[in-house]
Amino acid sequence: MKKLLLLTALLSAPSLADEYCQAVYKQASIVMQLRQADVPMFEVVETMKTGYEPTDNATLYMITQAYNVSSHKWYKQREAAVRKFANEIYYQCMKGRK
Repeated sequence: MKKLLLLTALLSAPSLADEYCQAVYKQASIVMQLRQADVPMFEVVETMKTGYEPTDNATLYMITQAYNVSSHKWYKQREAAVRKFANEIYYQCMKGRK
C-alpha cells in the first residue's frame, strides 16, 4: 500500500510542478507587461503585494530581472519581450523543480 501511495505521489509531482510553473509564467508575463508600459518599479512591487503579504523573494527577483530589460517603443517588440521574459522565467522554474 505504501508503495502504491509513493508511486502515485511521484507520478503526480510533475503535474504539480507544471501547474506551479504555469502560474509563475503568468505572473512573469504580467510583471513584464507592466515593465514595458513603463510603470515605476515601486508600483509593480506594491501591485504584487496585493493578496501576497509580504512580497516573496522570488517575486522581487522576478521584478528586478524585468527592470534589467529595456522597455520598447513598438507593440511587437514589447510583446516579444514579454514572451521571451516569461519563457525564461518558466524555464528557470521547471529547471529548479526537477
